[in-house]
Amino acid sequence: MSKYKFETLQLHVGQEQPDPASDARAVPIYATTSYVFHNSQHAADRFGLADAGNIYGGTSNLLAHTLPLYGIESTFVDAHNLDEVEGAIQDNTKAIYIETLSLRLERHAENAKKVVDYLAKHPKVTKVSHPSLPEHPDHALYEKYFPQYHPSLHRH
Repeated sequence: MSKYKFETLQLHVGQEQPDPASDARAVPIYATTSYVFHNSQHAADRFGLADAGNIYGGTSNLLAHTLPLYGIESTFVDAHNLDEVEGAIQDNTKAIYIETLSLRLERHAENAKKVVDYLAKHPKVTKVSHPSLPEHPDHALYEKYFPQYHPSLHRH
């Protein structure tokens, strides 16, 4: 895996071999709407992340529930607050982990916007349909759900 760039390694390190049941490159996400619980407390514990499970919060479950079973402690901080991050570093700190999903989504959105902008200005392209464009019927929803990518706020 060392031949891959950092961005690729973020997604695939630890899952070098495909999942034996599904051949998925990444750990599979089970698409289901139904779960079986032992009782109402079991359900409350799962959804409250007090009990490890595959409902949601994979990273949270790993750091808060699974790793402590192996003697590995985690400290949760606001990753956007450098003082908080630095304050959480202890003599035995081995890693600082920042959830990558938001970074990946931000990069996807930024890259898509660059492609849209390029294509919209290209003389050989007759039409571009993307919600970031003001003439798109879903433009208002785009501005509502992705305000950080609104053209007036877009960072270049």
